[in-house]
Amino acid sequence: GPSLRPSALDPGFHGVRAARSRVVATLVESILARSYAFVVVSLRYLIVGGWAAAVVLAIMFLPPLSATSSGGLSDLIPPGSPAARAEADVARLFGFPIDAAVAIVQRAPHEMPAAVRDRAIRQAIAVDRRLSGQSDGQFATAAAALARAGHPDAARILSGPVSPGPPGGIPGLTGAYPLPNAAGLLRGTNEQSTTVITFLSFRPGTSFGAQTAGANAYVRWFLSRPDDHVVGVTGPVPAEYGQSQIIGKDIVWVELFTVLAIALIVGVRFRSAGAPLATLACAATAYVIAIRVVVWLAGRMGVTLPPDLDPVLVVLLLGVTTDYTVFFLDGM
Repeated sequence: GPSLRPSALDPGFHGVRAARSRVVATLVESILARSYAFVVVSLRYLIVGGWAAAVVLAIMFLPPLSATSSGGLSDLIPPGSPAARAEADVARLFGFPIDAAVAIVQRAPHEMPAAVRDRAIRQAIAVDRRLSGQSDGQFATAAAALARAGHPDAARILSGPVSPGPPGGIPGLTGAYPLPNAAGLLRGTNEQSTTVITFLSFRPGTSFGAQTAGANAYVRWFLSRPDDHVVGVTGPVPAEYGQSQIIGKDIVWVELFTVLAIALIVGVRFRSAGAPLATLACAATAYVIAIRVVVWLAGRMGVTLPPDLDPVLVVLLLGVTTDYTVFFLDGM
C-alpha cells in the first residue's frame, strides 16, 4: 500500500521542519539570554567592583595621553608604505626632506628687495652649515669661487654677515632650506621675487609645540628686522599644534555642557537621579580605561598618536555608553 511517511516533495513537510527549526532556535536563544542575564545579575557586585578596580589599575600602571606621546597623523603611515619610501628617497637624493612640515614665510606683495632676500637665504645656509658641523668661514671662499666662475648673483648671496643665533642653537632643529620665488627658479607662479619660504626640519620625536616654538625662535633670532617682511610660521605641524591648543582650551567647556545635557535629559526621561549618575559613571569608566589602553598599545607598537585623539574618544565613548545605558534602563 502507499507509504504513510511524509514525502520530501510535500510542501507541508518543509513548512513543519522550518517551524520546528525556528522554535528550537528561539528556545536556544532564550536559554542563552536567560543564562547570561542570570550570571550578570548574580555577579553584579563583582562586575561593578572589577570595573572600579580596572579604573584604579589603569590610572596607576598605564600611561596617559600627553603632548610627548602624540604626533601627527602622518606618523600613522607604516614605515614600508610608498609614501614613506618616497620621503626617504627625497631625503637621500636631495639631502633634505623637501616636504618639511614647518615653514617660515616672508613676502613683500610688490617686490622683495634683493638684499632682504639674499640675507634670508644666506642666514638659512649658515644655520644649515652649522648644524652639519661646517664653519661660517667657508662662506667667503665659496663666494670668491662663485665670482670667479661667473656667478656674481650667487656670490653676492654668500657675502655678508650672518647672525650666530641663540646660544646652543634651536632645540631639535636639524636643517634649514630657503626657497625664493626668484625669476627662472620656479615656474607656474604669477609672482616673482616676492617671497622666500624657509623650510625647517626637526629631529624625529620633537613635539609639535617644540617645533612651533623653534620656528618662532628662528624668526626672532634671524628674521626680526622690520624689512624682513615675515608673514608668519606655517605648515602642517604649526597648524595641528594650533588646532590642539584651541581644542585644549575649549574642550573642557564642551565636555562640561555635554555632561550636563546628558544628565538633564536622562534624569528627566527616567525621573531619577540614579539614572544619569549610572550613565555618566559608565562613560567615565570607559574613557579612563580606553584612553590609557590606546596609549599603551600605541607605545608597544611604536605608533605615535595624533593630538586630537582625546576629543574624538570623548565623543565616541560618551555616545556609545549613553546609548546603551539608556537602552538597558528603558528595558528595565
